[in-house]
Amino acid sequence: MKQANLEKDECVFKNDFLDEACMVKVKGSLTAVKCSTKKNVALLRNHLWPGYATYHVSGTKTFGNFYFGEGLKNIDLSF
Repeated sequence: MKQANLEKDECVFKNDFLDEACMVKVKGSLTAVKCSTKKNVALLRNHLWPGYATYHVSGTKTFGNFYFGEGLKNIDLSF
């Protein structure tokens, strides 16, 4: 029962949640940064949608995302 629930599209936890990041077609649209004093926080910034980022603390269940932007897609990124 639990496995079937995890495979649903509306499930919050997905095993393949970062697979889309490696399939991005616009080169240079994502930047990965290690930050914090312990170097255990990964920050993934999206340059296609400036202001959107996601983070994960290694070895924990702490992760999330945030958006502080104007809602405008960066259409000049491919140049």
